Amino acid sequence: MRLEYYRIEYLSTGCFSGLPCSVLRLSGCPYSCFYCAGVGEVSRTTAESLAEQFREGAALVDAVVVGGCEPLMQRGTLRLLELLHGDGLRIKLCTSGHRPGALEKVVASELVEEVELCLRGPLDSEGYFRVTGCEEAVDRVFESLEVLSSWRGHSRVTAILAPPHFAVQDLREVLHMVRRLGIENTGAVHWWDASHPGVAPALGEAAPVQRAVPWEVV
Repeated sequence: MRLEYYRIEYLSTGCFSGLPCSVLRLSGCPYSCFYCAGVGEVSRTTAESLAEQFREGAALVDAVVVGGCEPLMQRGTLRLLELLHGDGLRIKLCTSGHRPGALEKVVASELVEEVELCLRGPLDSEGYFRVTGCEEAVDRVFESLEVLSSWRGHSRVTAILAPPHFAVQDLREVLHMVRRLGIENTGAVHWWDASHPGVAPALGEAAPVQRAVPWEVV
């Protein structure tokens, strides 16, 4: 099954509970965030070919992080997760929360060990739309948070602040709402740095990330 991706890091640390891992950044994004001007060239392959590449590197790492903005937008992602899981690799999925139905299928199938959901704006329709340009985004995010709140696996919520549209005062309210859903594990908060426009922080680029700290000290 076909897949498109931006890049593969065959050896990384700090992305999967401190374990050495490989990181795959798939293409596909439902948003048009004002700070993002695209992420470069897309490579095309198949889920089977990617799984074989990670299988060959299994001597170095036993974990894979599958991310991007929304990897679940591609139909081939589920097939890839099945193949990686079948090879005995530990898997972490990074998502925007835009495909709650697909996310529910993934966690119900026990294909992944961890899920990280990255928030892009305040958890109200107008606020999320201001950042992402997507009208239905916040409803889908809430559905995905509900999926994770009832999942027994390891999940956490992170955020990208983009003042003034998503500022510190918004984050405190978001934290309260996430905790009310029963999700206690919140990860790092990243600041978009306006001095480096046109780079996508959601895909892990170093330039626009001003700093990353736990929510509790924001």
